[in-house]
Amino acid sequence: QFHYFRWQEICDPPKWDPRNRETADHSAPYNVARMLLDGHIWLDSFTKEKYMDPKARELMAKITYSPNKSYEHGGDIFTVRKKSGESKTFYGGVVKPMAHDEITAKYYRTAEFMQVDKAQAEQAIKQWTNLKDVKDIADAIATIAKFGRPKALTDKSPSRIA
Repeated sequence: QFHYFRWQEICDPPKWDPRNRETADHSAPYNVARMLLDGHIWLDSFTKEKYMDPKARELMAKITYSPNKSYEHGGDIFTVRKKSGESKTFYGGVVKPMAHDEITAKYYRTAEFMQVDKAQAEQAIKQWTNLKDVKDIADAIATIAKFGRPKALTDKSPSRIA
């Protein structure tokens, strides 16, 4: 069960049949199925191959969601029931903020996955973790404006960022 307003966003009809990355990454049924199949959610969880995966879709068909109007546990309650009858319930709530070293490790993992040049990744983290030392914010923005190898957002987008 998810809090009612969150449930409306992540369990509305298109989320049961994700056909693009944007729908898949906001789909509770897809994310749960992918997590159960892969043991994690990462950037590669949202490729067309994965969100169209028959195994994920078969698992999604076995998932049910209902709104929870209570704010207890952050409003989210998640129960997994196996065919054997065994079940485990997880309760939402406040998530402990990540420590600086955890954020940095996640940043480098993401930069590596996105094939960002190491020098560019280093420059960006140096600037964005020390903005007080940046003389002109335009410099920090320029570093990330062409971060990695950006792709056009639509067919009408320019082929590269100017």
